[in-house]
Amino acid sequence: MKVYNIDDSRFRVAIEFLKESQALNFNDVHFSLNREECLVEVGCESTWADRITPETARSDIQRGINTFEYLIKHSADFAEVVKGYSPRFSLIVDDGMVTVEVAFLLNGEVVFV
Repeated sequence: MKVYNIDDSRFRVAIEFLKESQALNFNDVHFSLNREECLVEVGCESTWADRITPETARSDIQRGINTFEYLIKHSADFAEVVKGYSPRFSLIVDDGMVTVEVAFLLNGEVVFV
């Protein structure tokens, strides 16, 4: 579920969906729970889909990290849902039909898929 504001009633609904293993999309950052690996998948949409470089990938992934930290700090409901899960940050391209992981962060380094 796509939401843009944590004060919106849709955000509370999106949190419930996240609890039920559905994706939450907040400001073009996708969140989902991987219960098997105890991960919260944080996929940041690329702003440079046609020209992705290590620098642009790092910048977009940093936006995902910042959004994750914002939600932890400003939404007790979000923080509770992801409590105990480790974040895995990735760069994705989403054309509305399919989402593809392009890169992910591993030990502080951008790794292209």
